[in-house]
Parts: sequence; C-alpha cells; structure tokens
Amino acid sequence: MRKTFYSLSLIAVILLSVIVVLSSCSDDKIDITVSYDDRYTFDQDIVSVDDEEINSYITGSADKDVKILTFKEGSQKDVVITGCGTVTAKFADGSKKRIKSEPAKINLLLLLGQSNSEGSDGDTEYILECEKGKIYSTYAPAYTQAVTSQNLSENLFEKCLIDENGARFVASSLTSDKNVLGEELEYSLDSLSEKGKGKGGMDSAIARQWNYETGEKVWVVNASHSGSSIKLWDPDYDDSEWISGNPSEEANNASSQRNQYREMKSVMDNVVKTMKAEIDAGHYTLNHYGFFWLQGEADSSGDTPLYDMPAETYAQYFTKLFDSLKRDFKIGDKEMEFASIIMVRTFRFHNSSGGMSLRPYSRDDISYTGTRISQYYMGLNTTEEYKDIYIVSNAGDRWVEQDSYVLNYFAEMYGDAFKDMFGYDMPETMADVHHNGPHYTQKGFNELGVDAVRNLLSFKKWYTVDEDPAYAIDNY
Repeated sequence: MRKTFYSLSLIAVILLSVIVVLSSCSDDKIDITVSYDDRYTFDQDIVSVDDEEINSYITGSADKDVKILTFKEGSQKDVVITGCGTVTAKFADGSKKRIKSEPAKINLLLLLGQSNSEGSDGDTEYILECEKGKIYSTYAPAYTQAVTSQNLSENLFEKCLIDENGARFVASSLTSDKNVLGEELEYSLDSLSEKGKGKGGMDSAIARQWNYETGEKVWVVNASHSGSSIKLWDPDYDDSEWISGNPSEEANNASSQRNQYREMKSVMDNVVKTMKAEIDAGHYTLNHYGFFWLQGEADSSGDTPLYDMPAETYAQYFTKLFDSLKRDFKIGDKEMEFASIIMVRTFRFHNSSGGMSLRPYSRDDISYTGTRISQYYMGLNTTEEYKDIYIVSNAGDRWVEQDSYVLNYFAEMYGDAFKDMFGYDMPETMADVHHNGPHYTQKGFNELGVDAVRNLLSFKKWYTVDEDPAYAIDNY
C-alpha cells in the first residue's frame, strides 16, 4: 500500500513537472519570424521590448549587435531588424508577441562583360525599383561619368575602377554607408531601392526578379567594362604595354586595353571579405553564387568573318574565366555555381563608306559569328566542362528587323499582366527596346534581366515555391 502511494506520488510530481515545462515552452512560442535587415510594420504601437536575447555580432567585431528591433524615426510601429535572436514586444493594447530574427538567406550575383552589361545612359526613369532591405547594389564604374540616372555632364565618381582601388566601391557591411576604407560610399548599397538614384542596365531587373521568385535577398555586384574584349578578362593577359603613367586616365575610356580581370579582382576580393564578415557575424547565410555575362560585340565586329574571334578561342577564354572565378573567390566552402550567358548581339554591319553607321538592329546582328556560335555551344553542352554554363536569355534575338516582332514577343510573354509587373506600357517597337547603335534601352535591359533570372532558376530548380513556373526557354 505504501509502495503504491509512493509510486502515485512520484507520477504526480513527474506530471506536474511536465506541465510546468510545457507551460514554459508555451510562453516562449514564436509568434513572428523575420530575417536580418527586414523591414516590418506592426498593426499597433510597441510600448516596450523585453527579454531580448541577441546572438549576432556587429560586422567585423567581437561585440554583439545592440538591438534586434530598431524603430524608424518617428514611429513605434515601423522597425528594421538589426540583430538576430529573440525578443518579446509588448503592444499598446497590452498584448505581447515573441519575435524570432534569423540570419537572412542571400544570393551573390556578379555582372561582367562590356557596355550592355555595365548599363547605358538615358531613359533611366524606367529602372525597376527594388525593395529596401531586400536588394544591395555595388557598382565599380568603368568611367567617372558613370551610368546612372543623374546628370551625365558631371562626374559621378571621383575615380573609376583600376586594379588598385576596388576597395573604394565596396561597403564594409551590407548595412553601412561606408566603404571598406571607412570612406563615404559614392554609390550606396540601396541605390536601386530609391527611385531615380540607381544605375541603368540589368542590375535592378536581375536583383528584383531573383528576390521576387525566391523571397531571398540579393547582393548584385557590377564590375563590367564597356568596350572590353573577352581576352581582357583572361587573368594572365599581359597589359604592360598599355599601362601609361596615369592608370586612371588610361582606364577611363571604352578602348582601354587594361587587364579587366585584375581590375574586377580588386573589387571581388573586397566583396568576398565583406560577405565572409557578414556570415561570421551571424547576419546572413550565402545560398547561391554566380555570374551573369553579356559580352561579345568587341569580338564580333568588322565587315567580314576574318575579323571575328574563332568560336574555339572564345570558348577557351570563357571557360578559363569561369574556372578562375571559382578558384579565386571562394566564400567559405562555396565557389561560384553558375555562369549565365545573355546572348550577345554582334553589331556587325557595313555601309557604303566602310565606316560605322547607327541604325535599328537587323538580322545581321544575330548572324552566327564565332562569338555567338561559341556561346550557344557552351550553353547547350551538357558535358562536364560546360555543365554549369547556361544560356539564360536570347530574348534580344527576337527584337530585330520588324516592330511587330517586338510587340508579338511581349504580348506572348506577358499579355495583360505586363503593366502591373513593370509599371509602364508594353514595348511595341524596336526603338522601345534598343537605341540605334549597340545599346539596349532600359526597357530592353529590364526584360533581359527578368528573362535571365526566370530561366536560370528554372534550369537549376531553385524556386522556393512548390511549382516551377516553367519559364525556361523551350528551344533556341
């Protein structure tokens, strides 16, 4: 009898302990989950923040972050997530919510190539505006008169990119307005999130579409150089005969023969440094990492095929570039996973005087020069050497010869949904998507960037939704 009593008493104590533990766990349940550097708006004012447990660190420091929730000026509802951990917020009506802040998934996307990769001036009112806290943008300009929506009669940068100054263009952290050297950034990380301040080109479209399709943050880095041949992107290219007594002056022009890989490396070395520091601080986890390439006009120009770079030579340069990027810019154990080619327009033509003329694109611009043959070959080849190289957009191949081809493309792709997605009327003519000459308009850049991301994510099956939207190019 006594033994039975003791047994029942022991069971009662155990049950009571379980109830207490479960009750405690219930009190600590998570009501809201957010990510580092998110913006969040509550439905009522927060009157106090309690039980803050911070487990992330100030970037590059041994000190923990100061707060998980930082209020925007003049508001008790609007916050920026400035640390990782858990916190309890008490609201004006007396209710409480337990909030968990996690490291944000981020994707690092590098843009390389020549002028259409760097961007173009004009019509920048059509740059796609990105959401603040979702997109970070770094731009290392080939020119001091940079490619942005600002006044192009003025120099926007004190210096252009050379192989010794990449640190001046890279932020010390992804929430900082200072560069790695402690100086004010000339091109802020959130430039693409402020209407009219971001650069022209594909940057905003690639970043915004990636975020839209995956829900993950993006750091887009543009280190392209207008006018550059692929041979200048060879790490071993010898440019010693072109280096003048004034490196900045020689670099600051479209005919520069400086080693572009070396100049880009001075940027990427610092990008890798900042990304590693942010990961070590507990702010981000790097999800995907690779580069987009739009280049080839410089290797397809001239009136006869004799001026074209052979397809085999171009492929050798490209695969060496990809191998070098994977080797030189590892972040932890992650190397670049993909090379995404946006098909080049050859811009090859002749006129009666044998010189250059400016006119809308014709079918000559999608002729199979060595460059275009090489790009299609690499993108469609599934052997080990080329398995991570993709053709992600050839949309521009359809924007030639007749205005109706442009209208048909966009009507087929988007229908009535176009304006809701882009915020302006659907392009209908060749002039809507490219200027006379080699450059796309901003509307053209937007579609190339969006198309490139949709196709790459479909090829790689990296969508976060259950159903693949199947935007991939069915045939070439």
